[in-house]
Amino acid sequence: MNKLVAALVVSAGLVAGTALAADAAKPAPADKAIPAMIVGGAIKAEAEVVAVDVKARKITLKGEEGTIQEIVVGKEMRNLPQVKVGDRVVAEYNQVVAMRLKKTPGLRVTEEREGGARAAAGEKPGVVLAKETHFVADVIAVDGKKSVVTIKGAKGRIVDLKVKDKAVLKEIKVGDQVEGVYDQVLSLVVLPPAGK
Repeated sequence: MNKLVAALVVSAGLVAGTALAADAAKPAPADKAIPAMIVGGAIKAEAEVVAVDVKARKITLKGEEGTIQEIVVGKEMRNLPQVKVGDRVVAEYNQVVAMRLKKTPGLRVTEEREGGARAAAGEKPGVVLAKETHFVADVIAVDGKKSVVTIKGAKGRIVDLKVKDKAVLKEIKVGDQVEGVYDQVLSLVVLPPAGK
């Protein structure tokens, strides 16, 4: 489990570090700053294990609001026999988008990298999955009233982005490009009951 926790810390650092480095990676000319923005969020959920059926690969969980849910886990989840009644299942999803305006024209690009780690044999189950997407996308619409910029990526995907900084929004025009990094990290770990 120590390796998994370390991987989670590294992955979380990857998300934060990539987002912050995106602005510094390509410095703007001294006479003109290139507008940039960073947007992120996290979702965390925790549940208590109330029953385990190893043979059927079923775990019954009690959520924070008291909701009971039964899940069936696949064989890729190693170490199921290590899960005990009273254990806690903690899931966390983090995402960060770091973007900057790209004034030089170029091709739209989407490049993806994935990585992860899972618990070693004999430890409580757990997994960390990380995905990083580098993109260059075309600005196809700007709605100043709603503070929304619509971009189109290399694979044809169209995304609306809320821009909170009005100064950045004023610099973005239809036909511009934005370059950015979108990082996602999902972690799912089983921990002993609180206090142990």
